[in-house]
Formats: sequence, structure tokens, C-alpha cells
Amino acid sequence: MKLKSRLANQVLKRFETASESFCHAANSAMRDDILGSFAFLAQFWHEQSPALAEQIDDLSRDYNRIENNDAPIIVASPAEKEEKVQTPPVSESIETPTKIA
Repeated sequence: MKLKSRLANQVLKRFETASESFCHAANSAMRDDILGSFAFLAQFWHEQSPALAEQIDDLSRDYNRIENNDAPIIVASPAEKEEKVQTPPVSESIETPTKIA
């Protein structure tokens, strides 16, 4: 069991170092597959090796966090920002002086 545990630790370490590059290159189906595999391993190791199950849970959280941080950020263009700023019409805000005769 010690040898299997050591091998599993080495595999998990490799997944830890590859998490960002994998999540940036993978599509959503690949990400779902890896998260499903992590869940299976955590359940499998839950009774046999709780320490490994906890490591895989941490790894799963890291992959989930990275995936959620990869969501596109929508930024308004300068034209859209100008449209949102409301200014009163010129005729209402400035009164023209009247001539006094």
C-alpha cells in the first residue's frame, strides 16, 4: 500500500503543476471529464486513504477555481460608456440672456 500511496502522491503533484496550463488549453468537456475523474478518485480513496482523498479534493477545488477565473470578462467600449452617461440637453441647462432695452 505504501508504494501505491507514493505513486499516487507523485501523480497528484504532476496534476498540481499542470493545473493552469491544462485549464487554459482545455475545452469545457475536457474540464468536466477531469473534474469527474477527480470526484471518482476522491470517493475511491475516501476509506482507503483519507489523506489522498483530501489531496484530490484540494486539487479539484484548484481546477474549479482556475476554470471559473477563465470566464471572459466583458468590458464596455468607450462608445457604450458614453451612451450610459446622461447629460441634460443644452437648451435646458443654459438660459440665454435677454436684452434689456
